[in-house]
Amino acid sequence: MEQPHLTEFNQARPDKSSPYLCHAPFKSIFFGMRGNLMTCCFNRMYNLGTYPEKSIKEIWFGEKADTLREAIKKNDLSLGCQLCGHMLAAKNFEGIPIKNFDYIGWDKEGYPTKMDFELSNTCNLECIMCRGELSSSIRQNREKKPPIPMSYDDEFIRQLEEFIPHLQNSHFLGGEPFLIPIYLDIWEKMIELNPKISISVQTNATVLNERIKKILEAMPFSISVSIDSIEKETYEQIRVNANFERVMENILFFKEHCSRKGKKLTISYCPMIQNWRELPRVVEFCNGLNADVFFNTVVLPVKCSLNYLPVAELADVISFLEQHQPALPTESEVQRFNKKGYEGVMNQLKYFHSQALIREKNFGGRTVVKDIDEYLKVLKKSVESYPHTHNKSAMYFDMEEKIKLLLQQAEEESLRDDVQAFLCSLDPVTVCDHFPTIEKEQIYTLVKLHAGL
Repeated sequence: MEQPHLTEFNQARPDKSSPYLCHAPFKSIFFGMRGNLMTCCFNRMYNLGTYPEKSIKEIWFGEKADTLREAIKKNDLSLGCQLCGHMLAAKNFEGIPIKNFDYIGWDKEGYPTKMDFELSNTCNLECIMCRGELSSSIRQNREKKPPIPMSYDDEFIRQLEEFIPHLQNSHFLGGEPFLIPIYLDIWEKMIELNPKISISVQTNATVLNERIKKILEAMPFSISVSIDSIEKETYEQIRVNANFERVMENILFFKEHCSRKGKKLTISYCPMIQNWRELPRVVEFCNGLNADVFFNTVVLPVKCSLNYLPVAELADVISFLEQHQPALPTESEVQRFNKKGYEGVMNQLKYFHSQALIREKNFGGRTVVKDIDEYLKVLKKSVESYPHTHNKSAMYFDMEEKIKLLLQQAEEESLRDDVQAFLCSLDPVTVCDHFPTIEKEQIYTLVKLHAGL
């Protein structure tokens, strides 16, 4: 990593005297499905170890973890941290995941102070933009696949007992966290051993029983609710199996809990083809709840993503939202945050529009080509006019080989259609700029990250 970029980035960090480029390998452990342990959910390529093949302690204090730490000390992001590397190179200092770990304290004994859990995909909903890896209902009903085996057990909770007293922060993902039995057991163990841990949960707000309420009362939780619509009909079309009235009732309960406990309530919303007209009212709704709104970027599936709309349709979306933008107040911190969020969505849409114009030019009047064979033909033409290489045939052969390999890997995970759609939306010049610099062993994971898969 170039020193000028590091100097500029460090000036934008909360702790300008940070000893390392990234603190995650020194502070954080992420428990993924199938027993894989990583240091960060954005780095899923570098597996520190697998439970129960090794214990949590063996993995955290093990050789692979130390290797990653030594690489980070040298500002080396080659061990699965390329996403942050690209963001640093682009000077995208605001959105870079590295900063998330600057806010977490250190442990003098070297234990992690942050643990994040994604242990299961158990979920009662079949959201139209989701997939079976994140929803057991989709995996069973839509994809007709067997359940993902559960790797974590009572022994896992017993091993956590050594780590829980050192924790400051913990985040729980699903599936739907309030439906995952082992999470309830972990929370009750945290209440017993370290009730001061700052807990955050991403929930669909469909589940709220007495055991959950008791846990929430004993330990203050920050709650983030995913809703994706504030209109009953649209909401229930997107979040299949959910009941709009019950979710709204539960949101009010979470609002009261967060307000009383001094914790944050946030709303996560995915702007999509199905719901973009609601955006101005969504901000007003969240202001009324005194809740921050986080707008996610949906890249896949194609049927949901605004990214793939034709140029003219994207221009109409932008025009509508500009004309209907409410006079958003900025009196409180929440209101200011949500106003910036709305402006961020508008910037994202304008970026989609600029990229659609480029693709339309390169794809002969279209924004997306129909299949990978056609895309490879377009890519080959782009390579022929690419100015930054002398051996054009070798460059194209390398990229074609990587594309075929990642499609083969996507096929094995039943993601071929999604990965192909994502590839066919990429500007060929962008592919020429980046694909040759990425190792073929890493490209599939990086494509999945950028595609939101």
